[in-house]
Amino acid sequence: MKAKSAARAKPGEPTFGLVANGIAGGWEVAVDETVKGAQRWYVQVDGPSCYVHFQVRHPRIIEQWLAVLKSHLCNDRSRKVASSLSREVEVVLGKFEGTTVTFLWDDVANDRGAILVGGRAEFVARFELDAGSLRAIERALRQVRDELCEEGVLSGKC
Repeated sequence: MKAKSAARAKPGEPTFGLVANGIAGGWEVAVDETVKGAQRWYVQVDGPSCYVHFQVRHPRIIEQWLAVLKSHLCNDRSRKVASSLSREVEVVLGKFEGTTVTFLWDDVANDRGAILVGGRAEFVARFELDAGSLRAIERALRQVRDELCEEGVLSGKC
């Protein structure tokens, strides 16, 4: 793996290192892991309209999120290709202090989505994302996936 740059930590807090990141259209997606203690993975999504940081079970969630975005953001000419992809509208990304973090595609407007912190019915925060933001996030996620593949964290679809 790459040399990990440790973030400042207060005594007793885990120290994190950057594993992969992607930047596109004002959005940055980063995957970090702990460099001390038990291995834990975290994702940060930072952009013009929101910042969220949450723990994930494994960075494979990046591939799942990409599949949902790709299946919904494709243009008409690529609908045949997309029909074989996930048409799911929801992906549970991870947790923030025990609260679920979910990406939800707006299947009514069909050109936007949201990151929800909390349950679908009762959420703590909802960050609306328009089509332009979602396309930028998709590009950033592809960069992250490629770096995770290069580092050997992901395998198979690399």
